[in-house]
Order: sequence, then C-alpha cells, then structure tokens
Amino acid sequence: MSYLKFNIRLTNTGSDPLEEYKVLLKFEGAIADMAKTNEEDQSSIYLVNKHLTFTTFLDTELKTGELIPRKAILVGDDTFTSEAIFIKPDPEETKIIITWKLISKDFKDEGELVINVSSEIVAKRNFKTVDDQSEVRRVEHEFEDFIEEKRD
Repeated sequence: MSYLKFNIRLTNTGSDPLEEYKVLLKFEGAIADMAKTNEEDQSSIYLVNKHLTFTTFLDTELKTGELIPRKAILVGDDTFTSEAIFIKPDPEETKIIITWKLISKDFKDEGELVINVSSEIVAKRNFKTVDDQSEVRRVEHEFEDFIEEKRD
C-alpha cells in the first residue's frame, strides 16, 4: 500500500497568453489519502525555505485542490508544472478521475484526467543482526505506507 506520485503540467498551445490563471481540481474514486509530500514532518521544509512560495494546494478532506502559479502569465508554448501530488489509492484495480477547470482573465476550459490504478502488494521481511543475545526477539508489524518508484 503506497502513494502514487505525479505532477500536472499545463502547456499554453495557443498564441495568446493566459493571464491571471489557475486550475481547480476535484479528485474522485477510491482514494484513501492525499498529500503534497511523502514526509511526515514538514516543519523542516518551512525552516529551510522561509521564502518558498507554494503553487499546489490540496484539501484532503474535500478531495479538491488548486494550482496557482507564481507567474500570473503563461505565454504561448510555455509550461507550468505543479508541485508533486501524492495519492494513496485503495489497494485494488480502479480508476481515479481528476476533474479540472482552468480559469483565467479571458479564457476558461475544463476536462478530466484519468489515472488507471493496478496494485501489486509485495510483502517484505526485515532482518536485523544483533550481537547481544538479550536483544533477540520476533516483532510482527502491520503493513507500512511507503513510496516506491514503479519499475517497468
């Protein structure tokens, strides 16, 4: 059971610039959790980067989000890439649908992104060698959440 990591890339394929734009997102499907990072403690991110301006905002309870770029204009052939988004789907074959709506000063558009999920559950055992006989024991754990890059 792990998180899917992805970014959303927006490209202006037209000749007119998109001004004062943002993208609204709504996530639907068998989603157990959502996050902007795979780190449990995010306080160190804020301490190191006091002037960091985020572009991706998620509401995990409502399963919605907003992409608000740092630059208010996206000229023709330019791209904007969101920060990483992490979704933890239920461990079954399913589809996650992301309904998006682009709004800007002079242009609107909307559509859907579909993520096809096929899960593979892999059991892993960890062994630790100990020198002191008093430390020998057997410890049973439940599944842990982790992020692992998919290998083809």
